[in-house]
Amino acid sequence: MTDWGLSFIFREMLFSSFFRRGVFVFFCFLSGISVAETLSLDVYLKQVQLGNQAVRSSMMSVEASVLRAKEAGFLYSPTFFADFQAISDSKKPQNPTFQGSKTDYMMGASGVGIQTEFGLQASLSYQLSYISVMGANSVFIPESKYVEARPLVSLNYPLLRNAGGKETRAAFDLIEAQSLVKFHSESYRVKQLLADAETAYWRLILANEMVDIQTRILQKSYQIRDWSANRVKLQLADRSDLLQVNAIVQLRELDLQSAKDELSAASRAFNVARGEEAETVSEDLVSLGSIALSMLEIPNRALFREDVLVAKQLYRLASLNAKLSDAVHAPSLDLVASFALNRRDNNGIDAVLSSFSLSYPTDMVGVKYKMYLDGTRLSDVHQGILKEVESAALSFDRKVFEQDREWKDLTQKFKDTKKRLVISQKMEEIQKEKWSYELDRHRQGRTTTYQVILFEQDYTTAYSSRIRIEADLLRLFTQLKMFGN
Repeated sequence: MTDWGLSFIFREMLFSSFFRRGVFVFFCFLSGISVAETLSLDVYLKQVQLGNQAVRSSMMSVEASVLRAKEAGFLYSPTFFADFQAISDSKKPQNPTFQGSKTDYMMGASGVGIQTEFGLQASLSYQLSYISVMGANSVFIPESKYVEARPLVSLNYPLLRNAGGKETRAAFDLIEAQSLVKFHSESYRVKQLLADAETAYWRLILANEMVDIQTRILQKSYQIRDWSANRVKLQLADRSDLLQVNAIVQLRELDLQSAKDELSAASRAFNVARGEEAETVSEDLVSLGSIALSMLEIPNRALFREDVLVAKQLYRLASLNAKLSDAVHAPSLDLVASFALNRRDNNGIDAVLSSFSLSYPTDMVGVKYKMYLDGTRLSDVHQGILKEVESAALSFDRKVFEQDREWKDLTQKFKDTKKRLVISQKMEEIQKEKWSYELDRHRQGRTTTYQVILFEQDYTTAYSSRIRIEADLLRLFTQLKMFGN
């Protein structure tokens, strides 16, 4: 198996496990319902691969590129050829005595040919001909009907153009590079689509968490409102306290509705990614643990991302096209040779049986030369090809630079976001404890409703900030995985 074949198989194995590798370790840190009762990320991404037409299309294109790469092998594969001709010539001859009034000619040939890696073209064929000359003088043409049988070996070796098979090898590599461009391009598209699906998965989890928190806070607001209404009814508090609580209840209801709207949008995006049109998600998802997110680590990185590999293969394509163009326009000097055995007989069977006799051989040795005379045009074409190669090289270099720069930026942002997450988690715990303590004091009549509302607002800001940071961290983690195998 060639390095090309091994590369494809190896990359397929790595590619198929790209989003699954590391997920098991990641979920070991996740708290919540057991995997058997939840829809894990791994299972969800499998659903996306099966249900998303765009993902299936790209994955099929990846498989197709692997199969189409085998097309290059045709350049060196043996070929079978066959030819048959039937000619009837009744034109008036210059010398009917020798040429007769009509000639019938039938010829059939078949054989195998091959192009070798070092440039030699060889063929082995067998020709069988039937000639009938009518109206000729039998004194001069004693055999007016006969059969010719001819085994033939032909050789053609290039001495200039395609010397050593370099043009053929360039054509072979060109087909391989074209397949690799398709392979890497579609592989990267699959990664992008699965990364989008993973983002939709995390978005839905965070949207569910936001709804849960907003619901709990709204319930607390209802309790404060009922408590305040009762105090106003008993004339133990001013009506302004109740109006203030009613306002905050309306604000919390608005926040909950916004969270529900986001949940609906996240649910639709979640289902669309796996090829479904449902408005809601029936499965339970995992619960993100704050500690788990804090323990996420930067994933391993491959040398080149797939989009960079596309640029690399495009540079290779430009170089190979340059080689082919130079070879096509170069002068050609070919050494040709053939060796044939011949047998003619009135009886076709005898001619065939005796055709391998060495009594009547035909040898041929020669050379063929060809060159273009328009040197100015050749020079312009060559300069254009060199600029195409240089352009592709610059494009590849830029892709590598952008990839490295993006990796550094993402890793730094990932580290910074993890630090902010730890701070936000601590801040949320403090604000929640402060709010809960103030609620207890409020129930004991030791603080004002306004103070409780202020502390609730601080807690709301803290958990909203924590969820946004979690979303940023998961998004960065997904983007970093795009750099892996």
